[in-house]
Amino acid sequence: DFSPSADFGSSLYFNNVKKAKVASGIAITVGNPFDYHAYYPNKKIYTDTYLPFTGRTPLRCTNVRTYISDTRYIEDSTVYAYDDRHNIKKITTLNSKGEKFSTEYVYNYEVGGTTVVGGAAPGSVLYNMTETGLEQVVSTERWKLGTGSNVFDQKLVDANVTTFNYQGGVLRTKGAYSFRSAEPFSYSAYTGLTMGGPAGNPYAQVINIYQGQVPNGFEKTTEIKIEDAKGNPLQTQLLGLESFKSMIWDMDKGKLL
Repeated sequence: DFSPSADFGSSLYFNNVKKAKVASGIAITVGNPFDYHAYYPNKKIYTDTYLPFTGRTPLRCTNVRTYISDTRYIEDSTVYAYDDRHNIKKITTLNSKGEKFSTEYVYNYEVGGTTVVGGAAPGSVLYNMTETGLEQVVSTERWKLGTGSNVFDQKLVDANVTTFNYQGGVLRTKGAYSFRSAEPFSYSAYTGLTMGGPAGNPYAQVINIYQGQVPNGFEKTTEIKIEDAKGNPLQTQLLGLESFKSMIWDMDKGKLL
């Protein structure tokens, strides 16, 4: 049987192709693949330099538009900042009302360690976590920012502190504390620092909680009751709700099921 067919592969159109190295800006004439008159006008070849690179490409900012109609929209902008260890440090958002908020992540190496001024005492959990190389978020703070860049114009609207226990090379979560004040706290009221006053550690409240001293405006919200040998929580009490939460872990992969 004879079945008619046609070859539309690229090889049909690129027979007898000649390759040549040309300098940037040189005019060339590209002929028709069927040897008719020149199909393309004269073209000039320009080169560009591509430099491959390796490294980090962290997200810096996002802009989200929500359209109300074809021409009207509201826009929210988010800016991301990282610390010297490439961990996310701050997420600043500007909403359509012009309000600016900042969510800040506090790590153990900012609260305790040999290089932390006014930090947690040597031998404490926070100190030992840093000295053994751990990098763990121990607190999150949400601030409403002022119109300028002065931190003393900020107002604390939300905060959470997670407590850990670190023994025998195993990190265990103990519980969590949350900010429950009806009114925001000023920067000075929360950090204990004053404008023009001496420099200090702005995370004194985190240290207080780790020492068992619950700061004004905070309350304990969760407590780990049962954990496995690897430190994974198995049962958590939700304080104030009179309820418990149970968790099941994949012991081989260490993941929550």
